[in-house]
Amino acid sequence: AGLEFMKFFEYPLAISHYRAAVDLAPEDATHRRGLGLALVKSERYDEAIIAYRESLRQQADLCPALNDLALVMFKERADPEQAIALMEEAVRVRPEEKIYRYNLGHILHSVGRFADAASRFEQVLALDSTSALTLYSLGVSQIRLGQHDHARQRLLQALVINPEYGAAYFELAQALEAMGDLDEAVEAYRSCLRLEPLYKYAHYGLGQALAKLGRVDESQPHLERFAELPDHKKPEFMFYAPPDAQ
Repeated sequence: AGLEFMKFFEYPLAISHYRAAVDLAPEDATHRRGLGLALVKSERYDEAIIAYRESLRQQADLCPALNDLALVMFKERADPEQAIALMEEAVRVRPEEKIYRYNLGHILHSVGRFADAASRFEQVLALDSTSALTLYSLGVSQIRLGQHDHARQRLLQALVINPEYGAAYFELAQALEAMGDLDEAVEAYRSCLRLEPLYKYAHYGLGQALAKLGRVDESQPHLERFAELPDHKKPEFMFYAPPDAQ
C-alpha cells in the first residue's frame, strides 16, 4: 500500500502505511527506506534521515538507502563529504547500477571536482552509451576542465540522441565560443533559444557573441532581454532510487 500511494504522490498516506509495515516487520530494512523516501517527498528531512540511518543500521549495503541519504545530506544538509562517501559505497556495492554512478558524478561536479566527475560520467557511458543526459553532464565537466573540443564532441552526441535538448545547445555554444568558433556559437545559442526562449543566459551569451563579431545591432536586443528575464538556476539532475528499488 505504501508503494501504491507513492505512485500517486499521496505521501502522507504512504508514510502511514510504511510506518505500519515497520511495526509489523521491524527487521525489514526496506520498509524504513520506503518511509525515508516518503518523508523526503514530504520535505520532512530530519525524520527521513533518522529512517534512512536506521535502515542502514539494519542493512548496511542497502543501496537505495545509501543513495537517498547521500542526496539528502548533499541537497538539504550541505554535507558533500558525507554524501560522497555514502554514494561511493552504493557504487562499490552495485557497480552495475547507473543511477548511483551518475549521482556521484553530479555531486563531484557540484563541489568542483570536475576531473573526478568526468571519470564517473565516463563510467556511466560505458554502461549506457545512449544517455543524452550523461553525455551532456560529461560535456559540462569537460568545459570546466578546459577540454573544449572533447566537450563539443560529447554535446553533439547528446544532441544526436535528443535534438530538443536546449541546455545542451547552450553548453555547446559555450564550448564553441571558448574555441573561437563564434559563428557556430551564435547558431548554437539561437538553437537553444528556439527551444527555450526564456533561457536568460543564452540571451546574454548570444548578445556577447554577436558583439564580438561586430554585429552590435543584433546583439543589443538579446542583452536587453537578458536584463529583463529573472535569474534561474540550472536544474539539478540527481535521482532518488525508485520506491521499489532493492
